[in-house]
Parts: sequence; C-alpha cells; structure tokens
Amino acid sequence: LSVQAITGGAEFKYQKSIFNKNPEIVVATPGRLLEHCEKGSTDFSGLRTLVLDEADRMLDMGFREDVLKINAFCEKNKQVLMLSATLQHKALDGVAKTLMRDAEIIDIGVVRQAHASIFHQIILADNPKHKDKILAALMQQGGFKRALIFSNKRDTARRLTGLLAYHKLRCASLHGEMSTEERRHVITQFNDGKIDIVSASDLAARGLDVKDISLVVNYDIPRSGDDYLHRTGRTGRAGALGIAISLVSAAEWNLMAGIERYLKLSCERRTLPGLKAKFTGPKKQKASGKAAGSKKKRKDSAGSKSKSRQRNKKNQGKPKASATGNVSNDGFAPLLKKKSDAP
Repeated sequence: LSVQAITGGAEFKYQKSIFNKNPEIVVATPGRLLEHCEKGSTDFSGLRTLVLDEADRMLDMGFREDVLKINAFCEKNKQVLMLSATLQHKALDGVAKTLMRDAEIIDIGVVRQAHASIFHQIILADNPKHKDKILAALMQQGGFKRALIFSNKRDTARRLTGLLAYHKLRCASLHGEMSTEERRHVITQFNDGKIDIVSASDLAARGLDVKDISLVVNYDIPRSGDDYLHRTGRTGRAGALGIAISLVSAAEWNLMAGIERYLKLSCERRTLPGLKAKFTGPKKQKASGKAAGSKKKRKDSAGSKSKSRQRNKKNQGKPKASATGNVSNDGFAPLLKKKSDAP
C-alpha cells in the first residue's frame, strides 16, 4: 500500500505532486487537507473510506467546520469511521449524525487499570509557588532519561518552561498555539536528546510518541481518570519501568481521590527534603477518600420570619395622625375658616 502524509508546515507544491501520484492512503491534518481540496489539488470523488481518528480531540481543537467541508468534497457513498476515546462528547453526536447514516457503535470496553510497570506517587503542595519549588527540585535531581510535565493550561506549560530554563535545565514546551513546524521541531529535539524535558498541555501532547520517557509529572491534576491514564501511559512502555508523580494541592485533593478510586489505584505518598507541605490531607475523609465537609445547619425560615415580624412591631409608637384632616371620598378636604384675631 502507498501511504502519504499531508500536514501543515510542509511545502504546498510538493504535497500537490503527491496527490498526482494517487496514493492509496492519505494521512492528513484537517487544515492542510481542506486547503488542498479548496485549491483543487486532489479529487476525492472516488474515496471509499473516511477515517476521523481521535475525533473527540479534533473537535476540541476547533476542526468541526473543516471536517464537514472536507466531507463535502468526498464521495457520498463511502464508509465513515469515527474513532474516539469517549462517546460522551457534546459535539461528537451532532457530527456523527451529519456524516454517518445508520451508524453502528462498537465499544471495545474501557480500560480502567493503570499499567503495572509504572510507579504512581503523590507529593502534596501548599500553593503554586510551592509546586514550582518541588518541580524544580525533581528535575534537578535527575535520574531520568526524558521527562514529560503536564499542565491543564498552555500558559502554565509556557511558564514552567521558563522556570526550568532559569535553573539551567534543557526544556521546551508544547501547546496549542504552536504551528505544526514548531511542534515538529520540539519533538525532533526531544527524540534526539537535545532537550530532556517537555512541558505540555493535554491537547498539544495528544498523539506524542517518544521513546524512553521515564518520568511523567502532573503539575496540574488531570480532569478525569481517563486523562490520567493517557498522561501516565507515556512512560513505562515496552517493558521499561516508569514513574508518574502528581503534585496535589488542597484544592485538588478530591479530584485526585476520585481518580484513585476510579482506577482502583493507591499512589505512594512522597516528600522531598526541605519541601514538605504544611497541608497533610483533610482532617476528615469519606469512605471514597474525598474530604468530608461539615454540613451547615438549615435555617428555620418560619422562625426567622416570626422574629422579623416581632422586631418590626417593636418601638413603632403611636400612629401619626393624618396631616390633611378629614378628607372626603372625592379627594378634597373641606375649607377651614380662618379665625379672626379681633377680641
């Protein structure tokens, strides 16, 4: 089978010549493929199968309209396959109904078990500044070939890159605002060993395939157990051992406890010399491991209303007499005759 890749960042004319060779399989990013379709570089009138891999993430990155436009350039009577890590995505169902007819759902099951060759650890932190110190200390300790740091926001990913560069560490960032060429450059440097650490957001690291990642750090706790599996699964591959460390603040305790329960995982608690957190966990915990909050007493609304009425009745005094005198029903008061001052 002849397979060709069409992605942004490569020379457009060269890619146009690829389509002239009529490859059997084209692997492409939506933006660049749509550009070729609109400029007439290719003819998909005879296309047999359209595959949308990681459809949920593709929609998260704003490619919905591009996908629908690409579909319009393709043969109508074709097979459409949508591959997704979740079927609960809000926009996924709408796109599926537009592109597919009588779609069949194939669920291969949800893997809710962490990899046996990965050691999972938790380090408690008091605040973001404390997390920064812990992260810098972890990276300076070394003991890893390549490390991948995950955060929930691209601004955080960029900030952490600057933090580690300040400590003379070879680090680069991956985030959603980077071009395809910039992203490819970082991944190449990571593979070639020119940088040891990559600070990434979830979307930017999607599909990242780099060998010998021995350490994964969750600077921010992922939003779900499935996301935790995706992150930590970057290490411990091909029989190698890996370490996944999560930096957990008080605000993130319940989220991490939910992940442990969901994955039936028990993470080892760890501290670094001189950086032990004041926060040691909630004082009271539920059976789920989450913090047990104190229940507020319900206010007696009826009692408060009666007290309010009694308070309003106090110190009211005698009602003041009307200043207008006797007013008739038509709204006019009788004219009073002025008394004479004469004796």
